[in-house]
Amino acid sequence: MKRKILISSVLVILLLTSVVLTGFGSTYEGNLHWAQGYVEKLEKAYNVEELLREKDLNAIISREDFEALLKKVIDSEHATNLQTLTREEVVSELVELWAKEIGRDLTKIAMPKILVYRDTAEINSRYRHNVMAAYFQEIAKGRGDRLFNPKELITYAEAVALVTRVNDAITSTKEKNFATITTYKLEENEIFFNFQLVNQQEVAKEVTFSSGQQYEITIVNDDNQEVYRYSDDKFFTMALITKSLEAGDSIQWQETWDFTDKEGNQLTEGSFKATIEILIMDEKMDRVEATSEIEFKL
Repeated sequence: MKRKILISSVLVILLLTSVVLTGFGSTYEGNLHWAQGYVEKLEKAYNVEELLREKDLNAIISREDFEALLKKVIDSEHATNLQTLTREEVVSELVELWAKEIGRDLTKIAMPKILVYRDTAEINSRYRHNVMAAYFQEIAKGRGDRLFNPKELITYAEAVALVTRVNDAITSTKEKNFATITTYKLEENEIFFNFQLVNQQEVAKEVTFSSGQQYEITIVNDDNQEVYRYSDDKFFTMALITKSLEAGDSIQWQETWDFTDKEGNQLTEGSFKATIEILIMDEKMDRVEATSEIEFKL
């Protein structure tokens, strides 16, 4: 009996260890591919399932699929200038796309004079600056053992990882490109909010509001219960509003709250937190994070 149990256990173990896991349309025994996390991240946020279906992560990506991936994730109007799909050329172009999206001048990005890769000399001088920028922006870190392998073609796995990192870098930078500055003045019967949106970039930028509502103000008490919302009982025009902001320029607003809560009660004491969110979108109509918070007491 014990022998039968032992044999059954061995068979179960053998079956479990021979299970083939499918990820990205390819088979990997024992564990998922290293790029599976990037694939799942893009599938959740973008419509890439059709594009990636039945593709082998370790295969060289086609030009058509690479361009389609860029358009779906980063820029729907982007047309690549790639002559080849070598690692050096692809990374260089992705860095240029990153710089364009965030309004940075690549020629003004200083690079530390250190030897990042052991095969740096093999990187075409035309692409070297951008490859180094990719390293310091954590977009591309090489293949391990301080090797970049610039002349090798990129795989589906590498393409998905690179596009994800570039997109993350663009998103995180855009959130820093605009600053919200808020001050307030507390008086006996009301509080004045003065707030502004500042363009912190080196170039002029256009910001778009999806409607006549350009900002939202919410106030919660010390129990985190909402006592005031600016947009309650208000109607706004349903039209896009676009404004141009020169480098360093700002748009300013002012609002007041008379301490009346949502039930019409006049509040006379307590601790409160106001969140002011400026409802802007960038040129691609993606939402830009522009929020500030202040705390005050009555």
